[in-house]
Amino acid sequence: MNTFLRKVRIPVSLFLIVAILNLSIGCNYYKVRSIDELTASLSKEKIQSYQKLHKYIVLHTAETNYHITDISIDSTNNFMKAKLLP
Repeated sequence: MNTFLRKVRIPVSLFLIVAILNLSIGCNYYKVRSIDELTASLSKEKIQSYQKLHKYIVLHTAETNYHITDISIDSTNNFMKAKLLP
């Protein structure tokens, strides 16, 4: 039994190291970030910078989620126009 544990110890420990690294690195790639303060100037700057960087923007509603594309912001009337894709 002792030789069996010696043979299994290295592959199991390598597997656990790879699994822990995968969880710690993989879970940070698609991290959810929300726009907390929705002041007119701050949110407009953030949304425009997200669109320039080609960030994936998701709108969550009670019924479904939408992907937002082609954002245009009218600063005089404080309106935002965008395409919503399910």
